[in-house]
Amino acid sequence: MVELFRDRRLTSELKERLREPLGILIEGQPKENIDKMKHIVDKIRPVAIAVVGDVVSSMAMAAGIPIKIYVADGRVMRSLAGLERAGSVDIIVRVRNPPGFITRESIDVLRRATEYNGSVWVWVEGEEDLMVIPLVLFMPIGSIVIYGQPHRGFVVVYVDEKKKAEMLHIINSMELV
Repeated sequence: MVELFRDRRLTSELKERLREPLGILIEGQPKENIDKMKHIVDKIRPVAIAVVGDVVSSMAMAAGIPIKIYVADGRVMRSLAGLERAGSVDIIVRVRNPPGFITRESIDVLRRATEYNGSVWVWVEGEEDLMVIPLVLFMPIGSIVIYGQPHRGFVVVYVDEKKKAEMLHIINSMELV
């Protein structure tokens, strides 16, 4: 599926493409979006949920949504203003992932997190933005991955075969380093 033994770097073409939401954009401010997130989860009833980003992780905790995987870097818009601690999870894992990259280490950690029979908090040293891509690849069909869209709201990505194929194409389009 994905070659796990090489780091991948975002190309300028992909950077432009990824400025657009990978799923359904829910616009609004974080406080008002907490209820929207809860409503969406109640309506979809996903198999599992992963969240990427400090603001979205905080929103999910505030809404009381059962999250399988949290991915955060302790920053909001690259400033130290994010979460200071993990929510209530079974295990906490740390991973290195520089901005603009998806490292083989982060791919492996996310794959293992999706296979783990419990909840996982992945603290990223570097940047977590691109972690949505491997999460969609590894989450079970019928799951959702939620991530923040800066200055706009949050994005809900429903995991199905078509979305997995799209993410596989994106990750395979990244430069191998």
